[in-house]
Amino acid sequence: MERDEKSLRISLLCLISAVVIGTGPSPAFTFPAIRPLSEMVQKAEFIVIGEIVKMEKIGMTFSGGKVAEYRATIEVERTIKGDPSTKTLQIAAALDFSDSPPIAVGQRSVYFLYSSEGRLRILGMGGEIPITDDIIKPRWITGEPKEQELDEFLDRIRGYLAK
Repeated sequence: MERDEKSLRISLLCLISAVVIGTGPSPAFTFPAIRPLSEMVQKAEFIVIGEIVKMEKIGMTFSGGKVAEYRATIEVERTIKGDPSTKTLQIAAALDFSDSPPIAVGQRSVYFLYSSEGRLRILGMGGEIPITDDIIKPRWITGEPKEQELDEFLDRIRGYLAK
């Protein structure tokens, strides 16, 4: 829960800063749109279940404030959408205003990923859903139960993919 609240505060601060400064979100920033599952499935290039096995700071941005960018390596456990032979993915992780990584190493999640500027990125606020004992809480995806079984969620994703 702490990470969700931290992510929301960071996203809102970025958005407010962008509006006040008049520059809009930086190209490295993923706008924190809250979308329905059907749209998440359509927009994602990859949907995977995986674990963050490595996190590294790759740079700093200074548009409206000090922002650190991280690259995360995901060890893919299961591919729902995308190349099923994929074993690892490197993603540009969420931006953060502190020196702490935005995603914890060891975190097992469902990831919705898309390509932008030659990098895979998490798709909005609902694009990373932590898994705990095969239960997920997709609170940033509209129309979804706030707590549910992982397999039920995956069945709905597969239903949208079959259309």
